[in-house]
Amino acid sequence: MMSGADSITLKLGKSITLAQIQELYCASSSLVEDDIPAKICIDAVENEVIEFPAIQVLVAVVELAKSKGVEIIWENPSIALFEKSMELGMDHKLGL
Repeated sequence: MMSGADSITLKLGKSITLAQIQELYCASSSLVEDDIPAKICIDAVENEVIEFPAIQVLVAVVELAKSKGVEIIWENPSIALFEKSMELGMDHKLGL
C-alpha cells in the first residue's frame, strides 16, 4: 500500500486466495478507518488469481469508500479480476 497527500494506493498481489485474504482485509480496512483520503487507487495489474472472498472484501471497501465520498480509481484491473467479478455478478458493485 502506498500513500500520497490525498490518495492511497492498494496494490493487489499476483494471487489472492483464501490463504492471503487476511492480509488484503487488514490493508483494506485501514484505508477506510484511518485518515480518509480523497481517493483510493486499486492497482490490480499483477493479479492473476483472485478468489471470491477477496472480491467480497473489495466490494466492501468500494461501498464503504463511496458512502464516505471517497473516489475509487481502478488502475489496470487484471483480466482475472474482471472475469471473476463478472462471473460472480460483482463487476457493477466494484465499478469495473
